Amino acid sequence: MVLSSRWFLLGTLLILISSPIHAERACMDVLDALISGRPLPEPSPSEVAAGVRAPQTAEALEEISKASDEISQAYLINNAINPIDGKFKLIVNPQEALAARVLMIRNAKDTIDLSYYIFKDTESSRVILTELQRALKRGVNVRMMVDGSGSIVASTKAYAEIQTLSKIRAGLRPDETRATFNSLIINPVMNIRANVKQWYNAVMRLIGGKELPEDHFSIFQRSHDKILLVDVAIPEKSIAIVGGRNISNDYFGIGDAKNNTYNDLDIIIKEISTKKDVNGTIVIENALVDHYNQLFNFAANKRINDFIHKITRSDAALVLRKIKNDHNMYAGYRDGEITDVINKMAKSNFMDEGFDEGKINILNEFENLVRKNPFTQKEYLYANPRSIIKNMFDQLHIARSDILIGSPYLYLTDFEIDRLVSWLKADPKRKLRIMTNSSATSDNLPAQTMMENFVMPKLHAKFWMVDNRAVSVGTSNFDPISRLTNSEVMASVNPTLGNSTVSSLNSFYDELKSRSTRWGSEEFKAVKASPEIKNRIMIQSVLAKIMDGLDILPQSSY
Repeated sequence: MVLSSRWFLLGTLLILISSPIHAERACMDVLDALISGRPLPEPSPSEVAAGVRAPQTAEALEEISKASDEISQAYLINNAINPIDGKFKLIVNPQEALAARVLMIRNAKDTIDLSYYIFKDTESSRVILTELQRALKRGVNVRMMVDGSGSIVASTKAYAEIQTLSKIRAGLRPDETRATFNSLIINPVMNIRANVKQWYNAVMRLIGGKELPEDHFSIFQRSHDKILLVDVAIPEKSIAIVGGRNISNDYFGIGDAKNNTYNDLDIIIKEISTKKDVNGTIVIENALVDHYNQLFNFAANKRINDFIHKITRSDAALVLRKIKNDHNMYAGYRDGEITDVINKMAKSNFMDEGFDEGKINILNEFENLVRKNPFTQKEYLYANPRSIIKNMFDQLHIARSDILIGSPYLYLTDFEIDRLVSWLKADPKRKLRIMTNSSATSDNLPAQTMMENFVMPKLHAKFWMVDNRAVSVGTSNFDPISRLTNSEVMASVNPTLGNSTVSSLNSFYDELKSRSTRWGSEEFKAVKASPEIKNRIMIQSVLAKIMDGLDILPQSSY
């Protein structure tokens, strides 16, 4: 089989960069549209037939936005399946974000499930691993996943540190069995066995007529999820953190990253499990663990113990000693870097008080992991009712006064741009706020800017808010990779009691805005013209033309 030059070039580009280009043309379209107010394009017959987008007019959109507050609120929350009543709060402070994870693991009674795109060999990871080790000794079952591409930077050393947890003698559970530790690499980059199996199944279906599973995955389809989920089977104690932070010093502001930390967000969600009687059997329902289980059972995964050289118990003892020493230096000793933060949060009942109450939806893009030909199948099929992109634009459709969007890497289709322009023109009092990185601050060179651009440190938070009440926080960027190839997860909440979530998000935005330059301003032009980023801008322009020429950017999400 001959690999076409187009796909060879695409593969080369995506290996070199972890986020695709936001084309310069698309950036200029946004600004031109905001200024000129281009009319809404009519959808093609094929788009209407496929349900990609409906032939809605600005007038029809305006009629929707005039709906009563009760109808609007119901639409915002009930557009996804089965929202639940729960509690939630944002975590803005990076050290508090690490401390919250420590406290969650310390308080775990039954199970701990975690999955991270990046799990890097740093003091932060060793703090987490030591707390997991202690949980295992208490009899808590632990499942752990890391992405095979995002954590490729973790090196064999980090995998070895994870592997040591399987060597300890776990404690007893209430049923007198020992706690278990299971660790997986999600879709390893060099997963030869999984790819051979995929090809074998395809051949046997073709020539043998066998009913074998049809798995679709490639090295470009990644798990970008960041999840810590505790005690899912105990509804009143079930708690989770989702958000933009990976496990690395860069996200928690400790060690070598104390003065160069990402601007990021997490959201804690509590009491997210519910009990249901099914034919006399009590069943625990939790949308986040359902998503986690899908990831855990993904066909391309591999056990860490089988993927790398197995370590002996004596080697494990040495590694565990090193992990424990780093933990004590940062979170154990009285003068540890975050010990005081952990103690203050524990004494103030941080994990129990200060939460808003309201509706919670767990959104995901798991179907991206099994999408066939993700870069040619660019339309959104909406097979997943919990789709992040679908639910986001459902909410934006019904916005009445204010839309706030934050994403480090931003791409909007022409149709999406026109929709936002039409929404703004319908009422001069409406406000659209968008924050993203610029060429000067992005940790991925091809990620482009729109509207407002930030100086150091970098933006890594992913969120949106509608009408200063419906808030969504998680892992999904507004770029083609998150839209088409990554598994992602978001928590979408609507407070009915309390306002700390909304006020925290507005404060987070305002603080970043105070260190920003507006797109097109003289200050912005001076930054782009500076010698320090001149080469980055030049390379970015070349990449933009290549990605446009390959025609792999997504189609409308409406």
